[in-house]
Amino acid sequence: MFVRPFGFDHTSIRVPFRALHGALDRSVPVALVKAYIAEIPGAALRIWPNDGHVSAPCNHIAEIADALKDSSSDWGDFHPSQNLS
Repeated sequence: MFVRPFGFDHTSIRVPFRALHGALDRSVPVALVKAYIAEIPGAALRIWPNDGHVSAPCNHIAEIADALKDSSSDWGDFHPSQNLS
């Protein structure tokens, strides 16, 4: 994303997509994340204003786990081992 493309067209994502990001992240600028998220239909972005690249997941692990549990029903029957091509 920042250094090289993802390898797929992120604008073609048509499943519920949630991004969680620390505003103080110096590895992946928040402006870049906002630009990518704006191009994904229906995507949501939560920004933690006082966290960076590592502190965001460390300080918000319970919230991240809750978000994964709450949205799991929206993910359908997809399993990472499935071939999507």
